[in-house]
Amino acid sequence: MARKRGFEVSILNIALSGHHEPEEYVSLFDAAIKKDRKYNYYGKQTAIFWEIRKGEDPTEGISGTLYKFYDLDRVNVWLDRKSGKPALSEDLGQLSAVDNLSPDFASTYFRFFPKKHRFYFQSKTAYKSTKILPKFFSPNVMRDFIDRLMNSSEVVSEFGSVGVTVIPTKQSLQKIWSINKIKHLFIEVTPPNPDHDTFALNFERSLRELNAKKESRVLISRTGGGLELNDEYKQLCRLAAENGYVTGKGKDEQGINVSESTKDHPLKLEGKFDPDLETDQDAFIHMANRVHNTAFDEG
Repeated sequence: MARKRGFEVSILNIALSGHHEPEEYVSLFDAAIKKDRKYNYYGKQTAIFWEIRKGEDPTEGISGTLYKFYDLDRVNVWLDRKSGKPALSEDLGQLSAVDNLSPDFASTYFRFFPKKHRFYFQSKTAYKSTKILPKFFSPNVMRDFIDRLMNSSEVVSEFGSVGVTVIPTKQSLQKIWSINKIKHLFIEVTPPNPDHDTFALNFERSLRELNAKKESRVLISRTGGGLELNDEYKQLCRLAAENGYVTGKGKDEQGINVSESTKDHPLKLEGKFDPDLETDQDAFIHMANRVHNTAFDEG
């Protein structure tokens, strides 16, 4: 039996404002994500959705592969490091021999569940060779990338604004609430897809009636003491954790300033697989299915 390889999985919540059927999320995915189209991922890195698999019923899950790489600009001015001068056209002609190759390559798998609008992806991938350092798909950078796709002018004109949030760890809110004296609490909430949650439903309806894109609340404690959050505000924090973010600032028992945010604690689920028994893609899909079904079976 081969040595098991590890990987990590993170999750995005993709939410249309108001209650929407799974078929609408399939349409949203189709409008925002195109196979083989080049997208800017981060900095000068380019991304391509190389493979997209929907199966017979796309509402049960959409899977695929995302590639990122450095897309060399062969038209721009290049430096000849030997001469210290701009490269000549005849030197650039040699690049045509590797025109189909791109450096700094990494890949990740994703699985999107339209019924609960969750986007699972490998935030740390498993490579076959231990000589190659694994590439990371930072949850927050992936959030920014998917957010740009979901909120392009073309998509927004058809579906309206789309909220994209990294699912944080369950402990992230507890870290905020456990600050000895919370002096400052910032809560930002984007319109949720309320599903069957009464609190989320009422909150989304309120934002819709106000024609509001999001709601931000700031609580500042009185001098000398810390904030004392009631159940209503804790419920709002739970909603914001998956549809926005929460940041708390205060002092610990020694009087030292501390700051905690749900943004700083993205959920990273660890998985392992035996390459003799299954592929890394199959292992990822099995894990995404298991975690997703368990999470929502438990409510």
